[in-house]
Amino acid sequence: MFNVVGGAEKLALDMARVLESHGWSVNIYTLEVDRRAIEKIMHGSLHGYRIRVLDEPLWLRVVRAALRGSAWRLQRILIYDFFWKYIKILKNSYNVIIETQSNMPSPADISYLHEPGFLLNRAKGVYGSVLSLAERALLRHGRPRLVLTNSKWTQMLLRKTYGVHAEVLHPAVDVEFFSSCDTDGRERLVATVTRFEPQKRAEKIIYLAKLVRGYQFVIIGSAQGDRAWRYVDKIRRKARELGIGDKIVLIPNASRETLRDTLCRARFYLHPPYPEYFGIAVAEAMAAGAVPIVYRMGGAWTDLVAPVSTRLGYVTLREAAEIIMNIDSRLDSWLELSRRARRLAAKLDIKTFSKKLIEIVESVSN
Repeated sequence: MFNVVGGAEKLALDMARVLESHGWSVNIYTLEVDRRAIEKIMHGSLHGYRIRVLDEPLWLRVVRAALRGSAWRLQRILIYDFFWKYIKILKNSYNVIIETQSNMPSPADISYLHEPGFLLNRAKGVYGSVLSLAERALLRHGRPRLVLTNSKWTQMLLRKTYGVHAEVLHPAVDVEFFSSCDTDGRERLVATVTRFEPQKRAEKIIYLAKLVRGYQFVIIGSAQGDRAWRYVDKIRRKARELGIGDKIVLIPNASRETLRDTLCRARFYLHPPYPEYFGIAVAEAMAAGAVPIVYRMGGAWTDLVAPVSTRLGYVTLREAAEIIMNIDSRLDSWLELSRRARRLAAKLDIKTFSKKLIEIVESVSN
């Protein structure tokens, strides 16, 4: 669904663009679209994409309205059930169907699984039992011919949880756009890019900022809906309470240009303390030459940052603060890490993504 803006939505649009450029006719099916948010934050128009918004059945609208913001996992399973039934109807009309939103193995030809969150956040009690039953019923729709995923870490999780072997296809990074930064002129600035929602743990950045002297911290991210804006206000309020309101800058719904300019000025990129399945923002920051520091677990660690240097992973906020201060004291160390980050990010460009995607799709269509 295109009602939130993130890596999954970017990947779906990248896939459509690549396939169209190689002669495939592509239709995108979804339930919701926030065109204005996508066009602003993702640096481009949706003009030219054939997007078909499905009519949500009345029963599903009624259930979602009754549940409101609660029982979100159950709501997602009900949405998947409707969507997967539609996929089965479409199968006779298309050579290949790629499904990129469910995060569970779907009956499409290819399932791209970003974050198998149901299994990592299992509820307990009666609600947990209901979820388990609903999930098992959902999986009876069938399995895909091929499973793709975003990192070696997510690949490992999928093998453990669903018993499937997933092929890793790293999302494309707009290397050309983000790499147009000079190494010189970097400010004592730490950048973070994340959605403004509690589970992304952006508020932890302000506690870390209190430990690091002489640096400003900029948090950029999409904020959609009242809940997100309440979270933005909470972070600002907490920063003032800690006496560091002047060190924290929040930029909700920044343009792509503002994001790039911030990353080009930053010496460091710091990801909040949770396991990121891949982390397109981490890769973009690396392409811009910011030295990345991430939580020592997840795909952002295994596939992006650990290959740059195992010194750049943290578990506690104090460890992250010490990494910044240690590298800051040695310009030669920062320069070398920045160069390594850029070299690795360059391997994630759209050409590399395109070549592998076309090979995969053609193998499945034959």
